[in-house]
Amino acid sequence: MCHSKNDSQCGAIIKIQCILKGIVAAVELLLIHGNISTKGFLTPI
Repeated sequence: MCHSKNDSQCGAIIKIQCILKGIVAAVELLLIHGNISTKGFLTPI
């Protein structure tokens, strides 16, 4: 989903969106893991 086959401009936009989604997902995972580990519901892996 990150790569466009023929349109370079579209490919760049898709790549930027993919990077942003990856960053947001990573931050959300860190926040969720941080909240769970600080609250003591689950042991940190």
